[in-house]
Amino acid sequence: MKMKEFFTKVKKFNFIYYILLAVVVLFSYHQLLGMYFWRDDYTGLYLGQLANLSTHPGFAYPYHLALLLERYARQFFGLNASYYFLTVIILYVIASWLLFYFLKRLVSNLLIAFFSTLVFAAGFVGQDAMKMTMGDGLGTILALDILLAGLVTFLIYLQNGKKVWLVSSLIAFALTLEITPQRTGSSLLIFLALDWIISWKRKSQELIIRNVLFLLVFLIQYFLHPSVLLLGYKVNPPTQFWGLLVNLSPLYILNFLGTFWNMIIPTPLQEQFNASLGTSGQSLTLIKFWLTGLPTIFLAVTLFIYLKFLRPAIYSAITLGKIITAVVLFSLLWAMAIHQITIDKGDLVAIFNGGMWLIFLIVWIVLGIPKSKLLSLFSLLAIFGILAIFFITIPERVLVSYNRYLLLPSFTVALLPIIFITKEFYQKELRKRRLAQILLLAVVGILVLPRLIFAYTTQREFRQDYSQHAKRMYQNLHSFIPRINQPTIIYLEGVTKQLQFTVGDAARVGYFGSEVAYAVHYQTQKENIILPQTAGEIPGLLKKNPNLSYQDVYTFIYDKDGLRDTSSITRQLLAGPNQPISVAIDSWKEELSSNDLKVFQFTPTSSIWTLLPLEVKIPLKFSSQSKEKEMEMSWEYNTSGLITEDKFVKVKLLTDNLWHEYKFIIPAGGEYLQKVSFNFPTDTSVEIGTTQLDYLLDN
Repeated sequence: MKMKEFFTKVKKFNFIYYILLAVVVLFSYHQLLGMYFWRDDYTGLYLGQLANLSTHPGFAYPYHLALLLERYARQFFGLNASYYFLTVIILYVIASWLLFYFLKRLVSNLLIAFFSTLVFAAGFVGQDAMKMTMGDGLGTILALDILLAGLVTFLIYLQNGKKVWLVSSLIAFALTLEITPQRTGSSLLIFLALDWIISWKRKSQELIIRNVLFLLVFLIQYFLHPSVLLLGYKVNPPTQFWGLLVNLSPLYILNFLGTFWNMIIPTPLQEQFNASLGTSGQSLTLIKFWLTGLPTIFLAVTLFIYLKFLRPAIYSAITLGKIITAVVLFSLLWAMAIHQITIDKGDLVAIFNGGMWLIFLIVWIVLGIPKSKLLSLFSLLAIFGILAIFFITIPERVLVSYNRYLLLPSFTVALLPIIFITKEFYQKELRKRRLAQILLLAVVGILVLPRLIFAYTTQREFRQDYSQHAKRMYQNLHSFIPRINQPTIIYLEGVTKQLQFTVGDAARVGYFGSEVAYAVHYQTQKENIILPQTAGEIPGLLKKNPNLSYQDVYTFIYDKDGLRDTSSITRQLLAGPNQPISVAIDSWKEELSSNDLKVFQFTPTSSIWTLLPLEVKIPLKFSSQSKEKEMEMSWEYNTSGLITEDKFVKVKLLTDNLWHEYKFIIPAGGEYLQKVSFNFPTDTSVEIGTTQLDYLLDN
């Protein structure tokens, strides 16, 4: 092939657009390559390591095929997380290419197709699925690729009439329903709507036949599940997919409006705006609630004003004023109508904005502003129809932008710029054509730039706050516990609240429990992993499991340098003998006191370990002329380890000049005791007896 012919083919297939789309996707999602497994990833990884998946109760509809895919992925990639993330990034790039090709054939304009596809390529919406490849992302993005391939082949069929393309689209639709039926069932509407907008002037009989074919595929796949005969998965009662039919709450009825707004404007940006107005709380006045709609009102008013410049004759200045007044009045009426609905206020704010934006888009189309009313209606049906049907089948609250359920329907927002393509976009007059192009670029910019910014920043934070720690934690754990072949108790605690959350999140798995995360890393049964919620539960677990010994207990502290093994100390404490620790009278020192309070403090000179709960008994004799009052007893660890209890207790102060034993519990936390103190009113004198600290092994 001559070089000239090669470049001619390159130009024909518009490779530059495909390359640019891939670059945008990589910018948005390249940080995934440095991430680690998260939450429900461990469900797929755990089931993937089982010898016989078909007999496990988790191998059930609608996750059956996704689990099989994940099983094969586990065999190829093992526990190398970067391979999984690279796979979903490649699949996302392919999805953007398929969407671009689909839009290019649909609108017959490369620039419109490219800029519209940028909305999807920019990512962020549904990114939790991308961060959770084995929990949701792999199956969902593969189903999206097949769905878009089905739309491409169906559009080709509608344009050239060759039956092979129709058969291909039906097969693709059936496959999407096989992989993730709970995500793709609503895509039936896109195929039907696409057929009607292109074929409504043609033979009605063929149109109806095609509609029936797609409907039959949907009904057979969604309700009869013929593949069960081949794969042998379990089919649970379908009531979990009847969301709206069994729950007619306002939240479910209006759900799609809020989620649509979250697909348009990233949730973090909304939260920042609402916080700046002081409207981020649960209690909102009507005026504050209305103010949360200012972004939508501003966008609508700006577009109507811009339209006056684009088409000066479309309406007079007086009419424009009336339109703006109508926008404001409608927003007030809409706010009054839904303000009192008792749901999460953040969800209600999203519903408020989404409802106004939907009405604006309908008015925009009815006024005949888009060049193609049919394509604009198709865009609305694709976006809102998918979301509405999605919430009918799966009962969920309004979904934030990054929610994993939104990965698959996120491609529909790429159809939104089509509504803002006016006839001036194609006119020869340069001024009007430029204004129309600016309108398209402005809409795309509003959709794309926040996505790119928040995709980058939130993924960077996730890597720093979670991924690097989770990966290091499990790597360190293997150096302390090389293998697990029998029941083992493992307790980890972070030294700060953030690290404690990270340690917990590193093993937080929904359906099967946190044990499977450890079971995956040790390729063992989850029954071999015992995870106490607190260190104080360990003695009780040993009693419940008589086959376990102290040597089967492992405890760790996690700090910025990794895991620190505290197992030997914990075993010594568990083994006893449990002799109380005596604190001499002269160990208590009076510290700096205020005008109202005296403070006495005990600072241990040797380590008093707090890996198990401690009961503190302090004999005290108070005398005072005043009535009985309250005093506070507090403690500090050597670390700021997170515990569920407060680090102080308040007890009644008895000032009868008699000895009383004051008791309180120091919960397990940190590593060892930094200090213990108590305070009381300055008008009170005190005598201190010998203090006893006793480990609680009978919890």
